[in-house]
Amino acid sequence: MIRIKSFNDGFRRCGIAHPAAWTDHADDRFTAAQLERLKSEPMLRVETVKDDTGPASAGDSPPDCDSKPATGGPSRKSARRSSGKGDDPDGLLHD
Repeated sequence: MIRIKSFNDGFRRCGIAHPAAWTDHADDRFTAAQLERLKSEPMLRVETVKDDTGPASAGDSPPDCDSKPATGGPSRKSARRSSGKGDDPDGLLHD
């Protein structure tokens, strides 16, 4: 099982808004690349824990981490987090 919580309630990464409370996901919920991206995200805390439940269904997989938001741009919340002055050079704070 993969357990994730965000330091900023509702922070989005890999197509999911992550709450400030611990949330459990099935081991196969994310691809290896997505899991690596989640683990390297400083706004998230990611833990892998032993789990005895079965795998999630194939339809539960979130979109690719690098996909653009449906609106074509960052949300108002993420736009406020960045001043646009180079404080987020690799785009980690954007949806």
